[in-house]
Amino acid sequence: MNYSVQTLPDEPIVLVTVGAEHSVGAESLQSMVETLETLDAQPGGVFLVYNLEEVSFSLDDVVSAITMATRQSRVFEHRNVMEILIVTRTTLVKIAANRMSSPLFGGHKMRVFESLDSALTYARATIRRGVRS
Repeated sequence: MNYSVQTLPDEPIVLVTVGAEHSVGAESLQSMVETLETLDAQPGGVFLVYNLEEVSFSLDDVVSAITMATRQSRVFEHRNVMEILIVTRTTLVKIAANRMSSPLFGGHKMRVFESLDSALTYARATIRRGVRS
């Protein structure tokens, strides 16, 4: 298993970290199931943070991931997801994440960050301002 799904202690943040050896085909469905279970267990709205800093995706991986995400959109549309934050430095993944905001791909509310620290800073600042679902 080359990913982890965790809720940060005392914060409405679910962090999905994908490791460098992650296999889009073999592990994505299982990580999606674990993410759904974690979201179901939350008492209210959370930021869903995907940390993709370590992984590199081929074009085929990105296309497969987008296809899977649009078919399995229960994670992105989950009642407890306030906003999805994607952490990556990979241009191809940034483009794909921005495309997921398009109505054609579900119109999901996503933001892209270049570091996990930046994504968490954004989430925590938003939480402090009282923006919760």
